[in-house]
Amino acid sequence: MFRLSECIYQDGREEGREEGREEGIEMFILDNMEECISRERIIEKLQRRFRLSQEEAEAYFERYALTEI
Repeated sequence: MFRLSECIYQDGREEGREEGREEGIEMFILDNMEECISRERIIEKLQRRFRLSQEEAEAYFERYALTEI
């Protein structure tokens, strides 16, 4: 049986992993844009490397690509 402190620790680790993943996706998109990779190719790569659906990959692209314009 988990104690409260173990549950809090586990939640923190999961939250940290998610934040790290988000940052990784953002850097991946920005790096590919810097290399003049097309939107379509970046979305394909996001799907493959981060195991995202088409819709998820497009949403991430829109969120992070538009911050650089």
